[in-house]
Amino acid sequence: MLCCCLPFGVVSLVFAIQANTKAGSGLYDEALRNANLAKIWLWAAVGVGVLGNGLVLLMQVLAIMADS
Repeated sequence: MLCCCLPFGVVSLVFAIQANTKAGSGLYDEALRNANLAKIWLWAAVGVGVLGNGLVLLMQVLAIMADS
């Protein structure tokens, strides 16, 4: 999560911590809402991370091909 896209991963982590805290307090509806937000941000982090790493890899391959 944190390695894919750090800013989105941190947001996801904050929502997950809030979900655990609210679940421990008995606020299950709010905990579920925060857990769902954490999941959305997690998938955003993974998507942006995979896309970004794929672009970097593509640029490296194209640079190698241009040198040869």
